[in-house]
Formats: sequence, C-alpha cells, structure tokens
Amino acid sequence: MKKINMTLGAIFLAATLSLTGYAKESTKEMPTPPALTEEQKGEKAKQFEAEYKQMQEKFSALTDEQKKEIYDLYDKVNVAKIKLLDKYVELGLMTDEEAKSIQKHMSDVSEKIRSEGQFIGFKAPHFPKRAENNQQNSQDVE
Repeated sequence: MKKINMTLGAIFLAATLSLTGYAKESTKEMPTPPALTEEQKGEKAKQFEAEYKQMQEKFSALTDEQKKEIYDLYDKVNVAKIKLLDKYVELGLMTDEEAKSIQKHMSDVSEKIRSEGQFIGFKAPHFPKRAENNQQNSQDVE
C-alpha cells in the first residue's frame, strides 16, 4: 500500500510540474492587441458618448430616493478607497501628500457628480482635460 501511495504521489507531482511549466510558457506568448487608428478611436468615442447619454437619461428618470441610494453606495466605495490609500501610506507605497491629493480629487469629483445629477457607473465619461494634463506630464518627464 505504501508503494502505491508513493507511486501515485510521484505521478501527481510530475503532472503538476508539467502543467506549471506549460502555464508559464503560454503566458509569455500572449500577443499584444493592435493599436487603434485615430478613426477607430473616434468611432469608439462616439459610441461611448451615445451609450453614456442613454444611461444618463435613464438615471435622470429615477426617483430622488433611487438616486440617493446609488450616491450612498458610491460614497461607500470611496470610503473603501480612502482606507486603501491610508494603507498605502502606512506601508510606504505613497506619501501622505499624494494620498491627500487623491482624496481631494475624489471628493471634488463626488461633489460635482451630485451637484450636476450625473450618472455614476462603470461607464463614465473620460474628461479630455485630464488626458491633456497626462500628456503634458509625460512630456515634462522626458
């Protein structure tokens, strides 16, 4: 019985090692997706804006109580994000100033969303001004 257990253990070990090696090889060979052309980016942006507009119209049709429920959930998500930022500071992954800056941005966005009655969801509009700032920052680094 002991020999059978040892033999089965060896077989399972060999199978596990070969699968692990296969997994490592297959993850290295993943192709990168092709870059989008400016025309494709424009089409995606138009499609996104149309979808967002529909979602905003549906959100606007909700009752005040339903909107409050969504905003309250959004606040809970932000509280969790703030705890995560605090942990990053505690572990030395970012400075207190960086965390406070991110928290202020989150607060500003939350206030703007509520005051303008905007839809909050997984598909929210990207603000071009922010993208321009990111491009400017990357140019400053170079």
